Amino acid sequence: HPPPHTRIAAPQAHEGDGAERVSETSISKAEKEELTSADRLQDRERSREAVRKLLENPTGADARRFFDIANDMDAVENIKFFHDVQEYKKLFQAQDRIERAKRIYDSFLDTKNDRSVTLPDMMTKNIEKKVKAGCELPPDFFKKAEFEVLRLIVDNMYPVYLKQEDEERKRADAPPDAPPAAGGGCCVIV
Repeated sequence: HPPPHTRIAAPQAHEGDGAERVSETSISKAEKEELTSADRLQDRERSREAVRKLLENPTGADARRFFDIANDMDAVENIKFFHDVQEYKKLFQAQDRIERAKRIYDSFLDTKNDRSVTLPDMMTKNIEKKVKAGCELPPDFFKKAEFEVLRLIVDNMYPVYLKQEDEERKRADAPPDAPPAAGGGCCVIV
């Protein structure tokens, strides 16, 4: 017997084989929600990777449009933070990372700064504590903060970017306006 949450349609006989086959299987609401949740997670991962690629290679019209959207949304600091963290991760010397971490904190995380990025308070306090202690910091020190900022970009800016991209594509694919027919314009031809 199938599990109680699965509904099976009445079997239908098919000509020629003498056997009965199931023509339709319905899944439960919980299973549908699980599939939908998995699809959303997969879409989010694809979006995250697309945004990461866009931010890691900031050239061309797409990057300019994305930056303009961030500017319009008053969220340029999120993109700048992402870029500064990428540069931080490339540093080999511990002292260079300490100095860069301090600049990143002062520029983007210090709550006294008007343009700080939005991170959970506990995350910001943990970063502040370690940066102000001046201790050696690993290359992945900002990993959680980077992930959080990337999530904000994916959730807030990327949908606007996709919508604008879609509108541009529709305009480009639309047939050009037809010229007015002879005699159908504003002037009378004599």
